[in-house]
Amino acid sequence: MTGDEIVRLAKQHTIFEWAVQGTADPVPVAHAKGVHFWTPEGKRITEQIQKVTYVTPSMVIEARARLGAKLAEIAPGDIDVFFFTNPPLCITEAELREGFGIIDASLVAAGL
Repeated sequence: MTGDEIVRLAKQHTIFEWAVQGTADPVPVAHAKGVHFWTPEGKRITEQIQKVTYVTPSMVIEARARLGAKLAEIAPGDIDVFFFTNPPLCITEAELREGFGIIDASLVAAGL
C-alpha cells in the first residue's frame, strides 16, 4: 500500500484519539530500524522505535488501515468507523466517558 492509501483507509475507517476527527494528519509508517522509521515511499524519519507494530495516535501503519477496512467489511449495518486506543488506562477512561455520557456508547465496544 502507498502512504496515501494507508492514510485514506485509516481516516475512513478508524477514529484518532487526541484529535478532532477529520483534521488528523497522520504519518504513514512502513518499517523501522534503530531510531529511524520510513514511510512506504522511503522517506526516513528519526524516532526511537524498534518494530512497527504500533505508533503514536498521530501516525498510521498499514495494519491499522487494513484492520479498519476489514472491520468495516464484516461489521453489521452501517458501522464502518472504529476507535483503537492505548490499553489499559485509555480503555478505562473511554468507558468512564461513555458512562457519564461524554462519548457515544457505540464507540466503547469490544475493548475499543
